[in-house]
Amino acid sequence: MHIFRLFVAPRTTTSQESEQLRMTFEQDLQIPLTKLTIYERYDIFGITESEFERAKSLIFSEPPLEDTYTTLPLTSQDHPIAIAPMPGQYDQRADSAEQCLSILTGRNLNTVRTARVYVLTGPLSKTHIDTARQYLLQSIDSFESSMELPTTLDIVTPVVLTTSHIKEFITQSESELKKLLDSMQLAMTLEDLLCIQKYFQKEHRNPTVTEIRVLDTYWSDHCRHTTFNTELTEITFDESPLTKPILDTYQAYLETKQRLNPSANVAPTLMDIATMAMQELRHQGKLHQLDVSDEINACTIMVPVQVDDTEEEWLLLFKNETHNHPTEIEPFGGAATCLGGCIRDPLSGRAYVYQAMRITGSGNPLVSKEHTLPGKLPQSYITTTAAKGFSSYGNQIGVPTGEVREYYHESYRAKRLEVGAVIGAVPRSHVRRESPVQGDLIILLGGKTGRDGCGGATGSSKTHTKDSLYTCGAEVQKGNPITERKLQRLFRIPEVTQCIKRCNDFGAGGVAVAIGELADSIYIHLDAVPTKYTGLTGTEIAISESQERMACIIDPIHWKRIQSYCTKENLDATIVGEVTNTGRLVMEFQGELIVNLHHQFLATNGATQSTTAHIVSPRENHSPSFVTNLSSLSTTIKASIETRFHQALQDLNSTSQQGLRTMFDSTVGGNTVLFPFSGTYLKTPVQGMVAKLPVLQGTTTTTSIMTHGFDPYLSEWSPYHGAQYAVLLSLAKLAALGGDISKAYLSFQEYFEKLNGSTSWGKVVSALLGAYEAQRQLGVAAIGGKDSMSGTFQNLHVPPSLISFAVTTEDIHRILSPHFHEAQHHILFLHVPEHSDGTPDWAAFKAHCKTLRSYNIAQQVYSAYVVEQDGIGPATVKACLGNAIGCIYHKKELQRLVMAVSSTHKKRDTEQVGMTQSCANTSENHSANTPENDSPNVSKNYSSPTTLTPEDMLFYPFRGSFLIEVDTQTAQALQTVPHIYHIGTTQEDPTIVMGDSTIPLDDLTNSYESTLASIFPIYGKEKVLPTGHISNQKRKTNFIETHATNELQSTKSSNLCKQLDVSNIFGDTSTSTDSKLLHTTQSKPCSKYTSLTHPKVLIPVFPGTNCEYESARAFIEQGAKVETLIIRNQSSQELQESIQALKASIDSAQIVCFPGGFSGGDEPAGSGKFIATLFHNPCLQESLENLLYLRDGLILGICNGFQALIKLGLLPTGHIQTLTESSPTLTYNTIGRHISSMVHTKVVSTASPWLSACDVNSIYTVPISHGEGRFFTTQEQLHELYVHGQVATQYVDPLGNSSTSPQWNPNQSMGAVEGLLSPDGRVFGKMAHVERIGYGVHQNIEGQLVMPIFASGVKYFTE
Repeated sequence: MHIFRLFVAPRTTTSQESEQLRMTFEQDLQIPLTKLTIYERYDIFGITESEFERAKSLIFSEPPLEDTYTTLPLTSQDHPIAIAPMPGQYDQRADSAEQCLSILTGRNLNTVRTARVYVLTGPLSKTHIDTARQYLLQSIDSFESSMELPTTLDIVTPVVLTTSHIKEFITQSESELKKLLDSMQLAMTLEDLLCIQKYFQKEHRNPTVTEIRVLDTYWSDHCRHTTFNTELTEITFDESPLTKPILDTYQAYLETKQRLNPSANVAPTLMDIATMAMQELRHQGKLHQLDVSDEINACTIMVPVQVDDTEEEWLLLFKNETHNHPTEIEPFGGAATCLGGCIRDPLSGRAYVYQAMRITGSGNPLVSKEHTLPGKLPQSYITTTAAKGFSSYGNQIGVPTGEVREYYHESYRAKRLEVGAVIGAVPRSHVRRESPVQGDLIILLGGKTGRDGCGGATGSSKTHTKDSLYTCGAEVQKGNPITERKLQRLFRIPEVTQCIKRCNDFGAGGVAVAIGELADSIYIHLDAVPTKYTGLTGTEIAISESQERMACIIDPIHWKRIQSYCTKENLDATIVGEVTNTGRLVMEFQGELIVNLHHQFLATNGATQSTTAHIVSPRENHSPSFVTNLSSLSTTIKASIETRFHQALQDLNSTSQQGLRTMFDSTVGGNTVLFPFSGTYLKTPVQGMVAKLPVLQGTTTTTSIMTHGFDPYLSEWSPYHGAQYAVLLSLAKLAALGGDISKAYLSFQEYFEKLNGSTSWGKVVSALLGAYEAQRQLGVAAIGGKDSMSGTFQNLHVPPSLISFAVTTEDIHRILSPHFHEAQHHILFLHVPEHSDGTPDWAAFKAHCKTLRSYNIAQQVYSAYVVEQDGIGPATVKACLGNAIGCIYHKKELQRLVMAVSSTHKKRDTEQVGMTQSCANTSENHSANTPENDSPNVSKNYSSPTTLTPEDMLFYPFRGSFLIEVDTQTAQALQTVPHIYHIGTTQEDPTIVMGDSTIPLDDLTNSYESTLASIFPIYGKEKVLPTGHISNQKRKTNFIETHATNELQSTKSSNLCKQLDVSNIFGDTSTSTDSKLLHTTQSKPCSKYTSLTHPKVLIPVFPGTNCEYESARAFIEQGAKVETLIIRNQSSQELQESIQALKASIDSAQIVCFPGGFSGGDEPAGSGKFIATLFHNPCLQESLENLLYLRDGLILGICNGFQALIKLGLLPTGHIQTLTESSPTLTYNTIGRHISSMVHTKVVSTASPWLSACDVNSIYTVPISHGEGRFFTTQEQLHELYVHGQVATQYVDPLGNSSTSPQWNPNQSMGAVEGLLSPDGRVFGKMAHVERIGYGVHQNIEGQLVMPIFASGVKYFTE
C-alpha cells in the first residue's frame, strides 16, 4: 500500500469562505488577488486503490457540491500555501476520516493527515505571499506543511530519555537556585524552591526533573490559589468620602473574623475575605441547602425537584472558570477547552451538565488590524475565533449555551477575558462519597494523553509577553467534545456513579493533580496511562492536561461492572494505580520511581507568601452614576433625543449581540425554558438563562436560573463599587426572571492584573470587600469561585474584574420573560437609589425584589427587565423589540425621577466641599492604559444636578433597577410604593415617543444591529423587514396552560396563513406552476398494523450524536417503546459487533429515528458522512429496505439525521444510493457559520404517516441549530419535489408567507425547503428540532410550539 493524496474544493457557486478570505486579503492586507481557492488536502495510508476510489465520493467529498483532484491544477500565477495541524495535536477532521475509513474497509489500520491548501492567484510579490502566510499561521497549533508527498504518515517520536535527577540540588546556593528557576521557566517563587530544597535535604537525595515539574504544577496559582492564600500583613486606605464605605466594610470583616475565630491570630488573606460571608451565614445556621463534602468538584447545593407528583432530592452543581491565557494565544482551542474544562468539574461530581453561559471581555474588535500590538493577535481575530471555539465545543457535546455576553473595554487588549459557567444536576441517590482505603483502584476514563496542555496550569499564571505566541503553544489543551459527551452519558447511569467513591477531572495539572488529590497515599503506573502516540516522557504523562479524562477511585469488586458500562458507551477505561498506606504520592515509569513525595509536603502548597495592600480612592470629582461606557454621554448632552437613542444603541456595550449569540446552540436537550431572545421577532435579549432540570423520566416543573453581573467601567473606577453592583446586577436579573433572591447562591470570577505592588493588591482587596458588603446586606453567600491574576501585558492591565454569578431554582410557572407583551400596559420603573458615597440603597433593592416576587406569584407581572449601565432608554427599546411594541414615556414621572437623583447629587457635592482631589495615586487605580484627561468612560462635563433633564434620565446608568410591565390595576396598586415611577405606557404603534419626538422602532433596530454586523452578522444577507404587522392578539407567555403530554397535539390552520406565491420559492419567476401543487393533501398511507400497543423505535447513537435523550422522550410520551443503540468503534471487532447489533435492532423495530448532533464531528468537512458510510454496509442497507418495503416501517431524521438521509439518498428517492453531481443535498448556511434560532415552519404536504395529525397551512414555531441546513438542488428537481408533494414543510414568516429572507429562512434553503418526504412518505427528514419539546419550554416564544409528528408516527401503528 502507498500514500494516496486527495484535494477537495467546493465549486465556485457554493464556496463562501474563500470569497470572504479573499476580501480580507485585498481590503485589510492589500494583497492584489484575482482569485483565492481553498482545498482540503488528505494524505491517506492503509487502503487499497479501489477503497480510495470509493472513499473519494463517500467520505472525502460531496459530489453535488465539490470537485476532487489527485494533483492541484496550478497555473503560473498560483501560489499554494499548505497549513496543517501541529504533529501530535488532536485533528478532528483526520480522526473522523479514519473512523469512516474503518467502517468502509473493516480495518483499524488507516492513517489520515490533513491540511488546508490556500491557492493565491494573482501578480504577487514575495512580500505579498509572506504577508498572507503570516495571516494564515495566526493559530499557534498549526504550521506550514510541505507541498511534497510524504514518504510516511507516522509521527516521528524521539527516544524516551530516562528521567534525570537535578544534580547537587540540595547543596545549591540561593543564586544557583534562582538560575535553575529561570532556566526551567518555573511558575513558582524562589521561596518555594528554597522550601523544596529543605524538603529534599531531609530526604537525603536530589529531586528528579519530574518531581520539580509536578510540584510546580501542584502548587500553581491555578491549582492551589496561592495568591488568594497570601497573608496580607498590612492593608491601608486613602482618606476620602468614597473610601469610607470600603474602610467600614473592612472593619466589619475584621470584627466578624474575630467573632468567628476568637483564638486565631492569622493575617487576612484574599481567600478569607472572599469566603467570610459564607462562614458568617453558616455560623448563623443559614445556607441549609449547601452540600459539604471532601470532594472539590463544583459549587453544590441540595434542591427539591418536583417530578410528576413526587418531590425528589437532587444535587445542583454550578461552576465558572476562565481560560484567558490559552484563548489569548490560541483563541479556538483556548475557548473550546474553557467550556470543556468547566463542564468537567460538575461532571466529576457525577452531575449531568445541561446548560452553559459564556462571559467574555475584549478590546475593540472593530479597530483596523494594523493597530494590533506587537506580539498580539488582532482583537477581531481573537474575538471571532474564540466564539467559534466555544460554540463548536458546546454545540457538539450537546450542552446548550443559554447566555452569551461580551464586554468591550480597551484594557482587555492586555489579555482577553474568557469565562465559561455551567450548571448540572443529579439525583442525590446517584452519588456515593466514601473515603478511599488501601487496595482501592484508581481508574482513568475517557481520552488519551498527549503533549497538549503540558504546563497549562503554570502557564495560566504567567504574564503574557510578546513572545508568548511562539513559546506557549504546548500549554493550550485540545478539546474532544465527542469523548466528553460519552463521559456525560456514562455518568448518567446510576449503576456507574454509585460505584465511584471519589472522582476528579483532568483539568489543570493532569495526572499529578487529578489523581494526586484523590487520596493521601497513591501509587501511579504511568506506563498504564493510554497515550495518543509513542514517545512521551514520564514528565509529560505526569503533567499533560489532555482533555476529556476522569480519574476515579473504586472498590476492586466494581471494576468489571465499570469496564462493561464503559465498553457499552464506547469509552476507554484503564486501571492506572491503587490506593496505598504510605502517605506518599509515587509515580513509576519504565521501572523507575520518578516521583516519590510525602503527601503532607504536597499539601503545604509551598512557602507562605505575604504582602501589603493599599486601597486608592476613586476619583472624587466624578459621580459613580456617570461612570459608563457610553462615550456619547458627555458629547450628546445637548443633542436631540433621537440622536442620543441612536448613539446609545450603537455603543459597543449596548448594541445587539444577536449575531454572536446565535452561533451557540441554546435549545439542545429540550429543557430550555427561555430562548435567549424573546418575542415574536426574537429581538429582546434574555438577561440570564433558565432551564428545566434534566429529568430522564417523568415531567418536572422545577427550573434552574443562572445570571451574572458585571460592569468593567464601574469596576475600573472603583473595584469596591464595581463588585457591589456586580452582585446586585446578578441578583436583580435573577429576580427579573422570577427567582427568589433569598434562596440564591453566588460564585465569583476574579480577573486582575499581575500583582506587583501594594496598590495592585489593593484593587483585589477592594473588590472582595465590595462583594462581602453586598453579601452581608442581602444575606446571600458566594460558595465558590475562580481567580486569575495574570491580566498584564507590558504596561497594560485588564480592568479589575469581579463577575458575580447567581443561581437558584424556581417553579416553572413563576418564570418571567423580558419582552413587552401587550399594548396599553404600564411600564413601572423600580428605582434602586444610590447613596452619596456611590453605594446602592440595599433596603430599596430588597423591597423591590420582594414587591416583584409577590406580584409575580399573583400573576400580575407580564415582564421584567433589568436596567444596566446604558440606562432606561436602551432597556425600554430592547424590551419593545421582541413583539414590535412601542412606548410612550411619561415626562412628568421622569421629571420626578430627576428630582430624586438631583437630591443625591446635591448631598454628594456638599460632602465633597473642601476636599482636595487626590491625583497622585488615582491614576494607577483608574488605568495605566488611559490617561485621565482622555478617559472615554466618565462624563467630562458633570457640573451640577440642576443640569439634569427628563431626557437625561433615559440614559442615566440606573444599574440594577427594574422595568416591569403591568396592567392598569397593578399600576394603581403600586403608585404609592416608594421609589416606583410610572415612566411609560406601551402602545401598538411601533414607535418610541418622548415629548414631541417620535422615533420609529425600525430605525432604532437598524442602529441597534449595525455596530457588530461586520464581524458578527445576524443575517446572511441584507435583512428583509416584515411587511405586515403581527396580530393584535398577544398572549402572556409567562403563564403556562396545563396540557396532557401523552395526548395527540392537534393543530389547526393558522388564520394568518396566506396562499404561497410560487415566485417566492422558485428562483425563476417566469416558471409556470399551479399553486395548488404547493398544498398536497393526497391520501395518507395506512399501516397493516392495527393492534400494536407500543411500537418499537430504534434510535442509533453515533459518535457525536447529542439529541438522543429528547428524541427518546418525545416518542416515549406518545406510548412508544424506545431502544437507544450506541455504535461502538474503538476497534474493528467492536464495530462489527455494533453493525450486527444494529441490524438485529432494525429488524425488530417499526421506526428508526436518526437523531440530531454532529456524527463524527461533521467531519471530514461535511455532515452526516459517518452515518452515510455506516449504512452503505450491505447488511444494514438491506435491513432498512426491508423495514420500509416489507415490514411497513417508518424512518425519521432530524437535523444531522436529515443530513444523513440526504447523504444516503434515502431522501428524496426512498432508497440508499450513491450521490452524483446532480443529487439534492444540504450544505453550509449562506452566513457561513452555525445558526441557532427559532423558525416558523408551515406544513405544505401531508402525504405521509408522519404528518397525519397536521393540517396543510399549519404553522409551527420550532428551534433550529445547524451549520449545514441549506437545501440545495437544481430548479428542475425542486419543481419536481413540489409537484409530487415531497416538500413537507417550508420556512415562512410569522404571517405564513414562504420566505427567502434570512430573517425567516436563516440558512437560505432553496424553495424555502425545511423538510422532505420520500415518494411514499415513509421517510421524513427535517432540519428543525421538533423533538426539543416539553412542558414549559420556550415559553417566551409566541406560536404553536408542538408539531405532532411523534404522535402521528406512533399512531400509525396503534390505530
